[in-house]
Parts: sequence; structure tokens; C-alpha cells
Amino acid sequence: MGTRWRAWYPCCNPHLVHVYMFTSTSLLIISLAYFALLLGIAKLGDRLMPFKAYANQHLQAIIYSLSLGVFLTSWTFYGSVGRAATSGWDFLGPYIAPIAFFLFGHRIIYKIILIAKRENIGSISDFISSRYGKSRRLAVIVTLMATLGLLPYIALQLKAIDLSYAVLTTQGDISSVHADFSVFIIAILIGIFSVLFGAKQVDTSAHNPGMVLAIAAESLIKLIAFVAIGVFATYVLNDGFGDIFSQLEQQGGRTSLASFDPFRSSFIIETFLALIAVLCLPRQFHMMVVENTNPEHVHTARWLFPLYISAMCVFMIPIAWAGTQALAGSGVNADVYSLMLPMVKGQDGLVILAYVGGISAAMGMAAVSTIAISTMITNDIIMPFILHVKAVDVSQNRDLGRLLLNLRRLTIFAILMLAFGYYLLIDRGTALVSIGLSAFVAVAQFGPPLFAGIFWRGGHVRGATAGLMAGFAAWIYCLLLPNLTGLFDLSGSIISNGPFGIEWLRPTALFGLQLDPISHATVISLSLNITLYYLVSKFNTPRLIDRIQADLFVGTLSNAGLVEGRRHHSGHTVDDLTKLLERFMGYRRTVDSFNQLAHQQPQLDLHKDAPINAILIHHCERALSGIIGASSARVVVESSLNDKAVHLGDVVSIVGEAAKAVSFNRGLLQATIDNVSQGITVIDPDLNLVMWNQRYLELFDFPDGVVTVGTPVEDIIRLSALEGEYGQIDPAKIVADRLSMIAKGEQHRSIRYRENGTVIEVQGNAMPDGGYVNTYTDISEQHAAETALRSSQNDLLQANESLELRVEERTQTLSKVNQELEQARAQADASHQSKTRFLAAASHDLLQPLNAAKLFSTALAQRQATLQQDPQSVELSTHLDASLTNAEQLISDLIEVSKLDGGSLKPHKQHFKIAPLLDQLASEFKVLCQQKNLTFSLKCSQTTLYTDPVMLRRVLQNFLTNAIRYTATGKVLLGCRRQPQGLEIQVWDTGFGIPQDRLEDIFVEFKRLETGPHAQQNGIGLGLAIAQRTANTLEHDLRVNSHYGAGSMFSITAPWGDADLVKAKPSNSGVTANHQQLVGYRVLVIDNEMAILQGMQVMMQQWGCQVYCAASSAEALSLLGSLAKSDEPNLILADYHLDQSLLGTDAIADIRQALNGEIPAIVITADRSQQMKKAVAEAGFGLIHKPLKPAVLRKLISRLR
Repeated sequence: MGTRWRAWYPCCNPHLVHVYMFTSTSLLIISLAYFALLLGIAKLGDRLMPFKAYANQHLQAIIYSLSLGVFLTSWTFYGSVGRAATSGWDFLGPYIAPIAFFLFGHRIIYKIILIAKRENIGSISDFISSRYGKSRRLAVIVTLMATLGLLPYIALQLKAIDLSYAVLTTQGDISSVHADFSVFIIAILIGIFSVLFGAKQVDTSAHNPGMVLAIAAESLIKLIAFVAIGVFATYVLNDGFGDIFSQLEQQGGRTSLASFDPFRSSFIIETFLALIAVLCLPRQFHMMVVENTNPEHVHTARWLFPLYISAMCVFMIPIAWAGTQALAGSGVNADVYSLMLPMVKGQDGLVILAYVGGISAAMGMAAVSTIAISTMITNDIIMPFILHVKAVDVSQNRDLGRLLLNLRRLTIFAILMLAFGYYLLIDRGTALVSIGLSAFVAVAQFGPPLFAGIFWRGGHVRGATAGLMAGFAAWIYCLLLPNLTGLFDLSGSIISNGPFGIEWLRPTALFGLQLDPISHATVISLSLNITLYYLVSKFNTPRLIDRIQADLFVGTLSNAGLVEGRRHHSGHTVDDLTKLLERFMGYRRTVDSFNQLAHQQPQLDLHKDAPINAILIHHCERALSGIIGASSARVVVESSLNDKAVHLGDVVSIVGEAAKAVSFNRGLLQATIDNVSQGITVIDPDLNLVMWNQRYLELFDFPDGVVTVGTPVEDIIRLSALEGEYGQIDPAKIVADRLSMIAKGEQHRSIRYRENGTVIEVQGNAMPDGGYVNTYTDISEQHAAETALRSSQNDLLQANESLELRVEERTQTLSKVNQELEQARAQADASHQSKTRFLAAASHDLLQPLNAAKLFSTALAQRQATLQQDPQSVELSTHLDASLTNAEQLISDLIEVSKLDGGSLKPHKQHFKIAPLLDQLASEFKVLCQQKNLTFSLKCSQTTLYTDPVMLRRVLQNFLTNAIRYTATGKVLLGCRRQPQGLEIQVWDTGFGIPQDRLEDIFVEFKRLETGPHAQQNGIGLGLAIAQRTANTLEHDLRVNSHYGAGSMFSITAPWGDADLVKAKPSNSGVTANHQQLVGYRVLVIDNEMAILQGMQVMMQQWGCQVYCAASSAEALSLLGSLAKSDEPNLILADYHLDQSLLGTDAIADIRQALNGEIPAIVITADRSQQMKKAVAEAGFGLIHKPLKPAVLRKLISRLR
């Protein structure tokens, strides 16, 4: 080895042979002893740090700050001294940047740590790919760039260790092979340390306290060694800093220091590279972000890490000057002054300390870099590749975690072996320094997508990919290619003349830019990177996942993130958290929750005026997470304490939990259609089957696997045709005709006579938003009855020509058949009544969750109005409320149809003036007409009618709704005409009109005109069916007259009434629905549905009410027992049907008896039976039907007060 190193490092000069004091064996023993010390420290850290960290956060912050010293490698320990000796203050570039970044940019570090903790990030490639839509391709690119860029840098750390051997061993004592073997052993030791303490867990975002403590100890040893050498050079070899600068001035050195130009391009570029590298180097990102256990530790690192770097820099010039004076004329390389200076002065202990400091800097950097890169390679390249080629069956392999961990460990040793090979390779060339500096330029390419990604929402994955690839290509062309050319003695024609002889494309002077190689490559690569990143991002539309991730990364600090936000809650008290929990949990559960916390944390101040802290916030989130989910709990707490709008990422989290409710409702819908006697299929706009019920499968008995979600309906039609479902018609023609009919959305009705004797009626209708629905009804019995009836009629005609006996026989046969027909009709009627009862019951059950959803929607809308959220959130709330209103209307219509068909809805006729009813309708619908730019007119009457005003109003509402819906321009008229039998109330419009042959169809339920302009309007086809049934119930005439393309007129005629019999209505003067009157009003809500309790509580608390919630009478009595007299409720709201067959009226009576007072009470129920209404009226309670309308509730409460 000696010959080789004397050719490369002048420190091995024959004139200095007498200063060599160590053998290679002694140095190897020292290295092994130091390695054993590191293992002991790391083992101690793994055992004690998880417990000590929580007990002493200040100590943990100091350890964290010291571990960041891994930024200073062996080239700081050796090379910076040499640079100070040759270039003066130029060595400061790589150190000014990290000092300034930590002092003034610590909030950037803080933000990145918050993001990493929330996203469970384990590497810089993971961070960048997560920001840009979790792109695996981007992660692979970052991993490859980091690996190729840092392998030479790791090799240079091995070279530094070899350099220490070369300087300290006796000349001729060590051969080249022996030296290489020693470096190989140290590389293996670095790998063992990395595996034992950096790759012991599958979760890459998990912390490695032992490794962190060992790296912090290495940083401390490195600092102690360098400061010791600096003190020796400053105060032993010289008389202090003043003496050194005096000597410099006397010998002209002061002039070279004073001539330092901080604005020189190379110095600025080097400083800029260090600024990016302090965060973008994989080892630095790993120690600073991944291994951080508390973001608050950044505030300690803000001053301690700059102080650490400053302590190293202070002694650079003194060591350089002392080395120059002591080794003048020896030809010793200035890079090894820190080793040679104590050695030539005979300071054996200081020499050993310097050697340990040097290998400490090298081993720390190599270990952490290897861990970081191995994590990136296994997570982003190896494991995805294995899974992609199906080398591992994930469903069967239960030990996938161990496989990943073993792969990571093998990768660590593979990286170190590659670095060792590179170390051997560069030993034969002359590109040592340039290859080391080129690593910084490669890593600098991560800067634009990383820094821009946390501040600019417009960054796109394609922009980041294009920028990284362009910057990396420029790095290869401008730096790597020239270095490899010299390394392998390749042809230099491209380097000297450019490709194809184009001189301005030369790698070292691209586009004619004349700078030093590092500055040139930095400017070219980063310019291309930033430009393409911006332009490509601007011209690409982000996907939903891009928008979500951008919002999470950019908005971390701006929307008061979980950790940062808690540092600014000083204005909030325990009472604020108590009120927040009461909205969701109720008073009693909230009190119990805080009592339990007081028992667990007796040192906490839980007085209502006490300030909150992190423990209280965490307790509040944990309590809410069991009710609304963890992600929603975090959003609710943070938005309540910080008065911030909910961002898109949080909205998606809440929507994910709401999807569970949607899944439940879908299951309820499936259960409903499975209980319908008809077969049902639903086809999507792409002509694929998406839904069916069990009855459909029973009717047709398809083979297994045919009827699945997404099956093309073409396949099902073809299979049916081949099995003879359509008779002897060509299957191809059947398929074509049916697909054409479905695609056009045409209505159809057909009868299938099947080979097994059954007769199926098939009806098809297009759905409003695309798609098609078919119903299949088994009418075999009806068909048999009709056939028998027709046969009987024929027999009767023949009997008229036969003998009297034959007439008698046929008459008997006809009677028998008629009896069978009546029985069939009775069965059909019974089936219809059963269907009606089932629909009513199902609709009643569906009203319960819709009622809760409506309450939450109302509360959300009021909350948004208060917070003035962004337009997208307001629009989302408006659409949600509209959808719930439509669903509520549909179910209400279904209930009304079922009651009308079942005969349970009886009219309550009375004598009343028609004018007030018409005036109210005019006020309501005039606003709707104005929204569509239609003219509304009213021709009123002052007469008296005798009918049910509520049912009459519903009929007129349906007329007016249809008139406005199907009128694009013109006007709508509500008027009256006197007729002999009564007053005919008419609704005229200038709308689309109805063809004469379709007038009967419009009164059939679920039947709409799907052609012409009618197809463009929303609706389900129940309004006019309800109107006709209502008119029949009232025994009123309903009339329609229409001209297609000109307009329509619908009317109902009500009989005259007696003005003397009109009952006077109580005055409502002074009663308003303003909920400001309800501030401080105490309300007790009793309902066995938790969702309805929560919804009522949120809504009424926003009115200013104090709300007590209970699920039963017993729970309510228990709650009231804990209240003071002044806190007793002013009003009781109770559901009619409670659990265990208990009634709300009984619960109210029990509470009144317990409180010894007639407290006003309102029963809220979805039950519309006469029995219920009678019971509530006799008890003297108010009554409101579900779904609850907040305005109706406010008005009734105001009246009861």
C-alpha cells in the first residue's frame, strides 16, 4: 500500500518517516474497540431511550440535535482544513448555508416533520412520491438518483479511512492488499451496525433510538477530537487567535484572507448546494425527519446544530496555519493536517483521538446513508418488483414482513460492497474530489419538487417527473460523463469538441456557459429541473388524489395542523372542550369522561377556566373517535379550537366514514327489492347489469356465474334467446332489437309465454340519469283466469243455440269460472294490500336515518354560513341538503300512496275560506316562477268550500309544481271558476303540453313522458298519481285539458260550503321563528336512535338552546336527578316509539311527575296512525311528523313558550 499512497498522497514522504508510530494491527484494534463502544451505546439506547425520552424531553432534544452532526463527514474533518490552508475563507460555503437554514428556516423543517408523521413517511423518496399523488414511478426515479449519486460519496468515506491508515502506519509495514482488507473489514462492521440498529423493524417510519444515540455519540466524539486538535494548534503551538492572525498579517496571509470574495460564483453555488443538501441528502432527511420523535425538538436543534457547526469552523484556520508552519516544505497534503500535526509533535493520545474522530465521521455518514438508501431501494424497487412478477403470493405468505426486512438487510451489505468496489475503482484514477462534489449536485435535484411541493398546490406529478429526469440527465452529461472519461480513459472527443463536433454542446461548457465544472453542472441541471417542473405542472390538470395530497402537504401549518395548532390554543379553556364533548356525548357522559381523566391524571387542572393542554386535546379526540371516527374527531376538535375551515383532505376523510352509512343504505335498498314479488334488473348507461333481486334469479334460473355485476346485458339477452325465452325468433335479431330499445331509453311492455307454462309480463323504463330498469311479473294465474273467462264466454254463445239443459250446464260452468276469477282477483288484491303495507313499513324505517341526516345537514349548513367557508364546501352542503330533501319527498310520496291505496288516509272535511289557502300557494310558487323567469298570476275567490283543506292543498301543490317544471317560458295561472256543483280551481301553464293519446298515462305511478322536452326534466312520476288518488278519496272531480306544444290545464272541483260554519282560527301574532329567542332555553330530547339525538343536539345548540339527551325514560330521569332546580328543562321533545315497547307519551308523563310540573312537550314521530294522533291529542302534547323540518319545530316551540 505504501507505494500506491505515496504516489497519491504526499503525506507519505520519506523525509517524515521518523514520525510514523502505529502498526496496521494497532489501528485495526483501535477501530474494533471503537466499534464495540458504538455497539454498546446503541444497545443502551435501545434499552433506555424509549423510557428516558418521555421522562426528559430536553435530553431527547439534545440527542436529536447532536445526531444531525452526521451532516459533517470525514471531508469536513480532513478536506475543510486543507481548503482553509489553500483558499482561506472559501471553506465556509458548505457551513454558512446549514447555519442560516436552521436559524431562519426552521419552520420549513418543522412543517416537513409534521407532514412526515401524519403520512407515515420513511424516506425522502416516500415524501416526494406521496406529495405527488403517491406516484410509484416518481419514487423509483428518486431512489435511482439517490443511489447513483451517493455511491461514490460512500466510497469516499471508505477512502478517508484508508487515508488515515496510510498516514499513521509505519512505512512498509502494510501492503496494498492488507490495507484494502482492513477497509473491507470496516465496511463489514458498518454493515453489521446498520443491520443491528437501523434495519431491525419492518416499519421504516418507526424510530431507532439506539442508532440515534450512537450517531449522536459519534458526532460528539468527532467534535471533541476536532476541538482538541484546534485547541492544541491555537494555544499550544501558538499563543491564541490573536497570535495566529498576527503571524498571518506579517507573512501576507492576512491579505489573502481579506481578499475573499463572497459573491464569487463558485462560492455562491457551493453555498446553495449545501443549503439544499442539509435537507435533501437521504441520510440527513432520515436523521432530521424520520428519526424525529417530537417536532418540538426542532426548536432545540435550531440553536444547537448551528452552534455545533460553528465550533468546528472556529478552528479551521488555526489548524490550517499550524499545519502549514509545522509541515512547511515537507510536501504533505494539507487535507491530513489534522492527523499529521499532533503526530509530528509527538502527541500520541491526540493522534489516536484524531484518528477516532476521522473514522467516526466516515462511519457515521456511511452507516446512515446505507440505511436510508436501502430503505428506498427495498420499498420502492425490489418489493414492488417481486409483487408485480408474483414471485410472492401475498394472500398465502404470512411472513411477508420478515421477507422485506431480510431484503433490506441484504441491500445494506450490497450497497457497502458496491461502495467498496467503487473505492477500489477510483483508486486507479484522478477524479477523487470532483466525483465527491458531484454527489451534492445529484442530490440538489430533489430540491425543486420537495420545497415547491410544500408551498405550491399547483405542482403536478408529471412536472416533478419531467424536472427530475431532465436535471438528472444534465448531471450525468455535465459531471458524470467527464469524470468517467478520465476514469476509464475513454475517448475525449465528446468532452473536448462536443457531440458531432458541436462545440456549444460540450459537457463542460454546455450552451457556451463558462464556469467551473460543479457550478456549470449545478446551473444547467437545476435550471432545466425548475423550468420543466413549473411548465409541465401548469399544463396538467391535477387528479383528485393530487389535490388531496397537495392540500395535505401545503396546508399543514396554514390550517393549524395537529401539533402546531396545539401551540396556539392558549385562549381556550377546559370549559370549551367540555361544551364540545357535550354536543356529541351528552352532559352525563361528558362528566363521567372528565371524572375518569381526573382519576388517571390527578395533576391536571380541570377547572372550567383552566387553560387546555395537549393531554386534554388528546383525551377529547379519543372520546369523540368512538362516536364519529378518528379522522372526523381530529377535524372537529381542530376546527373548533382554531376556527379554521375544513380542507379537502379532511373532507375526504369524513366522506370515507360517511361511505359506511351509504353502504348500509345500499344494503337496506337491496333487502327491500329482494322482498318485492316482481323480478327486477337495473342496467347502467354502458349496458351492463348492475343490480337485480332474488326473485329475478328464481324466475329464470340462470347458470352459476352468468348474473354478476358488470355482466353485459347483451350476453344475458343472447342466452335467454338461445334457451327459447323469445320463441322461434332469430337470437341475433332479438339481441339487436333489445339493445337498441334499451340504448334509446324506450318504454316497452311484452308478454312471454314460456315452455314451462308460466307467463311473464315484462316492463321496461329508462331511468332519469341514464340506465334502464326492467320488471318481470309472473301473471300465470291471471292469464289462466282470463283464458278460462274467454272460454266460458265462447261456451255461453254456443249454449244460446243449444238445448235448455246445455244452457244450464254452461251457466254452471260459467259460475264456477267466475268464482275462480273472483278468488284470483281477491288474491291479487290481498297481494297488493300486502305490498302496500310493506312499502309503508319500509318507508317508515327509512325516515329514521333520513331524519338524522337532515338534522346534520341543517347543522352543517348553519355552521358553513357562520364560518363563511369556501364556495366549493357551500355548494357541497347545498347539494347534500337538496339530495336529502329529494329522498325525503320520495319517501313521503311513497307513504302517501300506500295510505291512499290502503284506505287508511281519511279526509277531515270542514267549512273554510278558500282565499287564504290560495294566497299562501301564490306566495310560495311566485318565488319559484321568478327563479325561472316565469310570470305568475292569481285569480282568487272569496267563497267558502266544504272539503279537507290539507288534501286540497296537496293536489294544488302537485298541479303547480308540474306546471312550473314543464314550462320553459311564459306564465302560470292559478284561478277559480264557479260551477253548479262547486268551485273549480284551475292551474294553467304555457308549457310543453301533453299529447292527447298520453293523457291517461300521466296518472299512472312511476310513469313519465320520456320523449321530447319532458325527458329533460327531473321527476319520478308520483305527483299526479297522488293527486288523482286524493281527488278520488275526497270524491272531487279532477280534470285535465292539454294542447301539445301550447300548454295544459289541470283542475279540481270542490263543493260549496257554508260561511256561517267557518271556525275562527287562533291568532299567531307575536310568534316568530327566529331562533335567537331560544338562547338559553333548556330542552330535554328523548329518542332511542343515537344518530337522531346527536343531530337534534347539534342543531338546537346552534339555536342557542341547552340540550339534554336521553335514550329512554329511565336515562332521562337519572339525568334530571343530577340537575339543579335552575337547570331543569323548559321543554320536552320525545319520540313516540321508544325501545322495549315504551311510548314517548308515557316517558313525558313520568318526567312531569318527577319534576312536579306541567312542562310543555312535543312528540316527534314517523308514525302517522290515527291511534297515535288521538293519544297525543288527549295528553295535550304538540305533534310533529318526521322527517323533521327545523322551521316547523322552531315555530311550534315559540308558540308553546
